[in-house]
Amino acid sequence: MRREAVGDARIRLLGFLADEQIADLYASIDVLALPSVNSLEAFGIVQVEAMLVGVPVAVSDLPGVRSPVDATGFGIVVPVGDEAALAEALRNAPGTPSDGKDRARAIYGIEATTDAYAALFMLAHEGSPRSGGRRHER
Repeated sequence: MRREAVGDARIRLLGFLADEQIADLYASIDVLALPSVNSLEAFGIVQVEAMLVGVPVAVSDLPGVRSPVDATGFGIVVPVGDEAALAEALRNAPGTPSDGKDRARAIYGIEATTDAYAALFMLAHEGSPRSGGRRHER
């Protein structure tokens, strides 16, 4: 990849970024591409991080990879390995719904995530031997 990028002013390979540099990176881009080709790749947290700060995404049509776009509508899903479709998505993704950031926060934001974990832990506790193994109605 580095060899292909040499001399192309549009490409900058940044290397490792500290956590405090990530927000500035996302603020500097119009769209994030996640052109995965491995069917074993899971969720792709990088796309959710982009969505949470208002950056739409273009992602491959793989089960885990496409799920944040399916859930929020904040991006475009393209066929795996289809370079022309990816290029088109990169041109059009910034035009995806402007409330995508709000939808991403509602599903993947800190509050939504901690609430989901709390509910999961409560469910696990209710079925544990310490609670008598019985479920309690809420």
